[in-house]
Amino acid sequence: MYRALSGLCLIRPLSPRLKSGFWRDYMQPESVRIEPVLKPVTPLVTSSPPALVLASDASKIPQTSASASSAELLAELAAHKRAESPFTIGIFGAAGAGKTFLLTRTLERLQQLTTAAAKLGADSPFASRLVVAKLDATKLVGDPATAVAASVHAALLQPAAGGSSYSLIAQEAAHATSDPQTAARDARERLNDAHRRLDGERQTLQEIEGRRAKLNETMLYDAGSGVDAYARANRSRIEQRMRAFGFVANDPIVAYKDVVRDVSGAGSAMPWATVFLRSLWAFGSQMRWLVGGVLLFALSWLLGYAYDHHKDWISHIWGLSSDLAPAALSLQSNVIWLSYIGSAFFWLALLCFVFVIGRAFLFTQPIVRGVALLKTDVAQRRVDLETQHQHQLRRVNTLTSEAAQASVLAEEAERRAPKQTGTAYITPDFIKASTPADGARTFLTALSGLLQNRESAAPRPDRIVVTLDGLDALDPQAAAHVLSDVHALLAHPGFILLAAINRAQVAQSFGADTAERLEKIVQLPLDVSGISDSRDNFVGRFMDRDVAALPNAEIDAGHSQLDGGWSEQDTTLLKALGPIAAPTPRAAKRFLNLVRFARVQAIEAQDGPAQFASLALALAVASGGTEDERAGLQRLADESEPKQKLEVPDHPLRLAAAIVAARMHAGKALTAGDLGRALKFIRRYAV
Repeated sequence: MYRALSGLCLIRPLSPRLKSGFWRDYMQPESVRIEPVLKPVTPLVTSSPPALVLASDASKIPQTSASASSAELLAELAAHKRAESPFTIGIFGAAGAGKTFLLTRTLERLQQLTTAAAKLGADSPFASRLVVAKLDATKLVGDPATAVAASVHAALLQPAAGGSSYSLIAQEAAHATSDPQTAARDARERLNDAHRRLDGERQTLQEIEGRRAKLNETMLYDAGSGVDAYARANRSRIEQRMRAFGFVANDPIVAYKDVVRDVSGAGSAMPWATVFLRSLWAFGSQMRWLVGGVLLFALSWLLGYAYDHHKDWISHIWGLSSDLAPAALSLQSNVIWLSYIGSAFFWLALLCFVFVIGRAFLFTQPIVRGVALLKTDVAQRRVDLETQHQHQLRRVNTLTSEAAQASVLAEEAERRAPKQTGTAYITPDFIKASTPADGARTFLTALSGLLQNRESAAPRPDRIVVTLDGLDALDPQAAAHVLSDVHALLAHPGFILLAAINRAQVAQSFGADTAERLEKIVQLPLDVSGISDSRDNFVGRFMDRDVAALPNAEIDAGHSQLDGGWSEQDTTLLKALGPIAAPTPRAAKRFLNLVRFARVQAIEAQDGPAQFASLALALAVASGGTEDERAGLQRLADESEPKQKLEVPDHPLRLAAAIVAARMHAGKALTAGDLGRALKFIRRYAV
């Protein structure tokens, strides 16, 4: 039996086929049983990143399942279409408690959620067009209004998802910060200035194009060019040859450059051949020498022909008359001279042709040299001119676009400027004297109005999420002022503020009114110390890299955890808790927000309250109860056994009525343990 159990342990990871024959193999006799041969399995070794030798405050902190759930829920709340704005989510905690991490994690989930919502479109309960602006509290001291407006404006100019841009709505809101009459006048001046600059740049472009067209002549006649230097270095030789060819101008160098210009402008692939052929007959006395050579050659041929046929024509002279006999006899005795003279004429004609060719060669050589130098100079200068031309062309195109844009802006400014028939519009003094801070507030107010304008043709975001971090780096007085100022600046529809707040820090400035001041600023408080489910083991989480990294929850943009409605029993309970939970309208909205948010987290939390009634009761007393009522509820949880039925105290009366309503909602005994877990659970909401 022991052996069989040992075999079972050994073959557990074997294939299904071996498993199916397990009892058959082990029920065989000992002599025929075949022992399975198992090879040792090499353990899988996974490489992990090397541990840090020093961890800074900028590094990520270990993430818990509770913090991941909170970040996901905060992202859903910020992106939900049915979440009214403006509202502020306060992430409370001491310095170093993880406020920044939760804030960053929330933004990451928010981006993932909006991306998924964009794919679903109108079927998603979440808005897909969100703009996120990040504020650093250390940069807001002194002039928070301008810094907040600048950050929001910069966020609107960033490319949005899908390639869209919200720059037009940012520009439209910016127009509200200035006097319309002054803006219209400035727009006209900018348009006129753009046209003046465009005309000047166009004139410069035309000058460059003119220099390009006259580049050959410029480089040819420019003193100091390669052609000019060559011509002046060989002035006497060039002057002599130019005069020999009939160029008797005042300055032979100019005549030489004219010839170089004509040859280079002909565009021949072989300029030396062109010049040489032309110089054989087209210049100066070359034609006379050619004609002389041709005549001499003709005479040489005639004399040669006469010598070759002298017998015929001498015989003819003999036959004409006896008186011509002496002359014929003399011609016959001297006829050899015809051959000599014909040969002489031939050599003279040949010398004429050689002389013409030699003169043409000597004339061609400096011309060809000048053409080559001109091409080199032009090629070098053309690179410069082409660069200038391309730069100037781009400049003109840019200014053309700027002028067109300035024209559109001028028309828009004229349209926005108020006009009154028969009288000039007078700008109020309070508009003229506005400061940059006043302009920033006006910008944020105008932007809020544009976000609510559904008829605007310009692309607009659904809302703007602004994060505020870094208050811990300020002194308590400055931190409280920055928090209050930023909240006041963003207290307009369309804005959502996520602020990392140290309650103890701002309490030093707010004093006894801390709770009331924070209640006015923050609509949904969340304390990071209350959501840490492993506060005593952060060292272990930092050392264990696998525990510190939790996988992201799957993004479901088609459903929200916050969409659950109130049942009839829930409504009855919440109304019954109203007198103790919400003495003011603001407190009532705050209580309902907390109950809805906490209900979702309580369902997911293992240590959360077992009954919704105990959660609502604890939140109601913590939100609006007096000190006596809070202490009385805490005593009921501490002094009773966990499984003991929650008793109804005689006083305070509001607390007794609230406990009765909670017990009625539970439908069964509401225990002290349920209440204790609820009181512990709501610590995360910093109420």
